[in-house]
Amino acid sequence: MKKRKFLKLGILLTVIFIAIIIIVIYKGYRENTDDNVQPYYCGGTRCLKKPSIAGDAISYGNCQVCNKKMTFPNTNVDDLCASCSAKTKRCKYCGEQITDKKTTQNNLK
Repeated sequence: MKKRKFLKLGILLTVIFIAIIIIVIYKGYRENTDDNVQPYYCGGTRCLKKPSIAGDAISYGNCQVCNKKMTFPNTNVDDLCASCSAKTKRCKYCGEQITDKKTTQNNLK
């Protein structure tokens, strides 16, 4: 009888622990999304030099401009956050300065 109670309690605590982990990860992803900001991408001129092979792991990085902590679903991390990319007109992925000519072509979200 006591074994069943401990088993139920163990299962309940495990489910609560997993739910807390999921909430923390989700909160980290929500902090990285700037819904009203449109980041810039260079279109591959310099991004091709950066390795693009990524593994499945939660990775963290800091923005090169504001030092904001960013969370990514794989090991392929960006150099800038979306808001700094929009403010400085630099590529979110590799950090390259975007010219006005490229801005009209590559202004993507």
